[in-house]
Amino acid sequence: MGGYEDRRLVEPICGRVDYDVAGTASGVWYQKSSSSTYPEDPHLALVYDNVDPSLAALSIGTFGPTGLYYFLPQNTGLVNRRFEDMKDSEIYCFDASTKSSSDSSLSDDQYQFILKLKKNKLSSEYLGTNTCGSGH
Repeated sequence: MGGYEDRRLVEPICGRVDYDVAGTASGVWYQKSSSSTYPEDPHLALVYDNVDPSLAALSIGTFGPTGLYYFLPQNTGLVNRRFEDMKDSEIYCFDASTKSSSDSSLSDDQYQFILKLKKNKLSSEYLGTNTCGSGH
């Protein structure tokens, strides 16, 4: 990513870094036991792709299945919901994929994660390579 072929074509062309939205799951989450924001490895970011902002991205550090996982965000339901729309105490499921290294398209591999936001604390769990199903 980040090469000439993968340049951002939508505004803002330089991207954005301000994904933290108070009272929602959107943004950067720091591991409770960490005393620093650096290095970034042990933390989690719930943001949008820097090249294609229509894709939501879970950037997972060393506390789980390390990597960058993408999905097409939904406006309703409990599956693949937009991070900024997640409500307190609901459990959300995410069917996410990695990007193909050859052309940056989403791979066929699926990874399942669940997230729960409760009183400004986020719980996460990796459930493997199942699918979330249809949700509510």
